[in-house]
Amino acid sequence: MHLNRSTAIIWATTLLALGLASNLFLTCGSNLVGFALLAVLTLGLRRGSLLALGIWLESQVLGFAVFGYPHTTMTAAWGVALGTGTLLAAVSGNACATRGSVVAFAAAFTAYELGLATFSFATGGGLGAFSPAIVGQLFVSNAAITIGGLVLYRLVAIAETGVISARSPGRHS
Repeated sequence: MHLNRSTAIIWATTLLALGLASNLFLTCGSNLVGFALLAVLTLGLRRGSLLALGIWLESQVLGFAVFGYPHTTMTAAWGVALGTGTLLAAVSGNACATRGSVVAFAAAFTAYELGLATFSFATGGGLGAFSPAIVGQLFVSNAAITIGGLVLYRLVAIAETGVISARSPGRHS
């Protein structure tokens, strides 16, 4: 199901607002995989990747301007790593989209986590933040974002179809 141009703009704006709310009320950036995958599955790779980066940027602005992230080189480097991980999730999920949303989610989540783990290991941060409990919690929250978003997208598509049908001239016998 593809949305028409005006509905797609409303959808993208809705995703940005939901991403902002997620970043504000949950752990900043914790649902980037879910939003990245949702964006590419519903808007295509190019637009979806740009939207995913917009949600990542929201998390960075909130982190540094509102939540008081320290203004250090390492914190900025982690921000870039999160953005890179978000793109890895979008591209990996999109590459597996034809195999179904479950496979796409698994690919996106794995690419994101492996990207961040590699960065953490390479910078001497270790892998303490990648415990099964933490990764499992992130898996569940990102899966919930993806599932909820796909359901919402389907409802938007159905509503759009209903509006278009209502506007169409009726058949006269």
